[in-house]
Parts: sequence; structure tokens; C-alpha cells
Amino acid sequence: MPRMLFFRSQVGPAKVNLPVMPHVASVPKTAHEGKGLWDGLAALGASLAANVLRQEKARQAGFMEEAYITARAQMAQWTADYERDHQGGNALDAQAAYETQWQKISLGIREQYAQKLAADTQVQLARRLELGRIRAMERGAAWQALQTRIWQSGLDEKSLALLYADIADDPANTAFHEVRLRDVLDGLRLRHPDRDMNAQEMRLRQNVAEAQIDGLLDRGDADGAQAMLQRLASGTSTILLSPDKTHVWQKRIDDLRLKQWQCL
Repeated sequence: MPRMLFFRSQVGPAKVNLPVMPHVASVPKTAHEGKGLWDGLAALGASLAANVLRQEKARQAGFMEEAYITARAQMAQWTADYERDHQGGNALDAQAAYETQWQKISLGIREQYAQKLAADTQVQLARRLELGRIRAMERGAAWQALQTRIWQSGLDEKSLALLYADIADDPANTAFHEVRLRDVLDGLRLRHPDRDMNAQEMRLRQNVAEAQIDGLLDRGDADGAQAMLQRLASGTSTILLSPDKTHVWQKRIDDLRLKQWQCL
């Protein structure tokens, strides 16, 4: 039966009540029309729900990306400060330092976004942060290797400088020089296990011999320089002197002897 709707109205100053007029609301005339109406409402509701779900997924993806970008930015700032302040021998534990710092940053980021991220999104973020940890370790290992090479190279230069200083201080003390040379070579072998030390030892022995001759000549010891030059030029020596250098030394020895003879 049609539903009756009633209205009251007042007209004019006397406010006379008019008779109630019935109004019949429109309703589906058949069961088929009613089902279509409800199906349309259900489809609209499903569409709205799907849209809400898409928006929430987009928000979650945005939060996750924001979290990861924030972590990387914090790590980049820390890296710049660390590499400025830790060089050479101060960066020998860089790989461990990088990993520790990334883990600290990751923990802070996960706590910061815990209320914003759903459980499954937190798992995805944890995976991305784990990849970031591996990247941080690689960066730390590269910095550590570079600074270790620089540190070792500096030690090599200082070690050789001390050896040559000892030779210049007492060029005739060849026995002491040999002990010092062996000590330097042992240090080089330990610090550079992958280096071809046989070739380097030959170069160092030649450099030491040349420094000894130069030191003797600088001190005016022509006889000592001549004796060492003859010993090195003999067939028993493993040190090969170039003919040009031998000629230069011999001329210096002859000039020194002439000068000393003139002063007699």
C-alpha cells in the first residue's frame, strides 16, 4: 500500500489550517527494479572501498619511501663528517663504523614511522633498510681500504727516509746499514703480503749502495768511495750499477783526490 506523507501549511494572517494533502513516494514497481537498485548501491560501495584501499596503499608506499630517503640522508651527512675526520690510520675500522651507524639510523627510523606504517609495510621497510646496511658496509670497506693504503704508503716513505738518514749520518758503517735494510724489508713484507718483495729488495739494495757512495763522497772519503765502487763493480756483487752513474762517481772520486792532493 502507498505510504502517505502529510503536510501542514498556514495561509494569511488568520493562519487557517488547510486540509492535509497526501503524497505518495516513488517506490520500485517490481522486484526486478528493486534488485537493480540494491546492486547499484552495492557496486558504489565496493568502488568507494576500493578507492579508499588504493589511497591507503599509496600513503603507505609514500611513508616507506620517505622513511628510506630520510635514513639515506642521515647516513650521507654522517659519512661526510666521518670521512672528513677519519683518514689514514684513523680509518682502519671504517667498515665496522659504517655498519654500526647505519644500524643506529635504521632503528631510529623504524621507531619514528612505527605508528604510520602497517605491519606488512614495516616488513618491506626492514628489507630496504637491510639493503642499505649492505651498501653502508661496502662504502665503509672501500674507505677503509683506501685509507689503509695511504697510511701504509706513508709508513713506507718514513721508514725508508730513516734508513737513508742513517746512511747519510754514517756512510761507512755498511754492517749497520745491512741490519737496518733487513729490518725495513721485513716490515715491508709484513705490511704488503701481496707485493713482489724480491724485485723491491733489489731496488732498495741498489739505492742503499748508491746512497753509501754519495755519502762517502759528501764526507770527502775518496778512498772509501773508491773501495765500495770497486766492490760493487766486481763480479761477486748482485748490485748492477749503470755505466753512466759509475762514470759520474769515478769522476767525483778523481776530482776529490786531486783537490786533496793540491791541499797538501
